[in-house]
Amino acid sequence: MAILDAQLDKSTKKENLTPMEKLDFNILKDLAKECEKLKYQSIWISDHTIKGKTRFECWSTISALSTITERIRLGTSVLSYLFRNPALMAKMAATLDQISNGRLVFGIGAAYDENEHVSYGFPFPKASIRIEQLEEYLSIVKRVWLEERPTFVGKYYVIKDATCLPKPIQKPHPPIMVGGSGKKMLGLVARQANILNLDLDYPTVEAAKKKLKILETHCQAINRDFDEITKSLNLGLWVYPNDEALQEKAEVLSRIDTNHFIMGTPEECREKIEQFVEVGFTEFILRLEDLPSKTGLRLFANEILPHFQ
Repeated sequence: MAILDAQLDKSTKKENLTPMEKLDFNILKDLAKECEKLKYQSIWISDHTIKGKTRFECWSTISALSTITERIRLGTSVLSYLFRNPALMAKMAATLDQISNGRLVFGIGAAYDENEHVSYGFPFPKASIRIEQLEEYLSIVKRVWLEERPTFVGKYYVIKDATCLPKPIQKPHPPIMVGGSGKKMLGLVARQANILNLDLDYPTVEAAKKKLKILETHCQAINRDFDEITKSLNLGLWVYPNDEALQEKAEVLSRIDTNHFIMGTPEECREKIEQFVEVGFTEFILRLEDLPSKTGLRLFANEILPHFQ
């Protein structure tokens, strides 16, 4: 079964079909409640500080949303490990898992936007070091969740008797989702993650298949079962009711690269998503291009989601 997720925060790599700069927390609350009502599986908030004109801090936002929802899962897509100490991050995640009654999906990555880190005073080492640090970081997070008084002395981090009580509700711990697409990051997914979150600039089936093959090779090298890793895909999506709606956005579409996302009527979008399901993806984090409008949100829930359930 495909699990189709709605993301409330959005990328600003391109001009949005609907302006997001007036987004405020009341809109986010309303969208979160709508997602739960429409039976989406999860809500996702990205972890950026300065991208776009309006940006809420990820952890504060998702914590607040946990108190106004009851069923829907809450995910971070994805945390920058550089923003928070690993032991404190583990404690924060354990607390949120308790507050939400076990609904957290712990999504994390090696970061990519140097400007936002430097602007806020965080170091931003080269990619190979960031991946190495993230691996050590995740080892600490797991120890804090699982052990009573973990101590760890590594190359980059040191903790001593880092007690974390209460522990997370989910056992053995909240699912760890690692976002990335590079060869080294896919190796880290094989070693550390429960869920792969693949983010492609151009989401084609062939590109996605190649990434899954690399992940499978890494799994074979460490004797890990490739099938036990859930495969999720970040997917920009604009679903419109008919060709008339497409024509209304013709001017905007002429100014952006539509290859960054898939678009079409509900039937056309369903067929495109099915192609990714066929190669192994079972979860999709949707960047709905017409948010904060609820048109796409409702069209997807009513005309596409039932097919995958």
